[in-house]
Amino acid sequence: MSEHIIHATYQFQQTLSSANTSRIIGPTGKRGTLTSFGVLCTTSLTGSEGLLSIGTSGTPTEFATLTLPNTTAPAKVEGVEVIQYARGIQAGIGVDEAVELTNDAAPTAGAGIIFVTIDWQ
Repeated sequence: MSEHIIHATYQFQQTLSSANTSRIIGPTGKRGTLTSFGVLCTTSLTGSEGLLSIGTSGTPTEFATLTLPNTTAPAKVEGVEVIQYARGIQAGIGVDEAVELTNDAAPTAGAGIIFVTIDWQ
């Protein structure tokens, strides 16, 4: 018997030069796997490189990180730079576990729409 997989994409509009944390909780009773992560810069990123991370409140980089380079808008930055693996299998998001998207606010200016895609099963 195969399980139904829910492909969900979450969007967050954020000022990337201010610290932000957003939370995602998946469907009740489902485990998740992060499949993609990116940002569409709507205002140019300047200053220091920023870091977006996806994890839990105790371990903000548990699932993935994405470095935000200086770039002009509109520009798309995507790709998961770090995904943690346990025993060779991609670490999963636990049942009813809150996932946090954290922005470290390193750029001196910039804004964008952050996209996170998770498969829930």
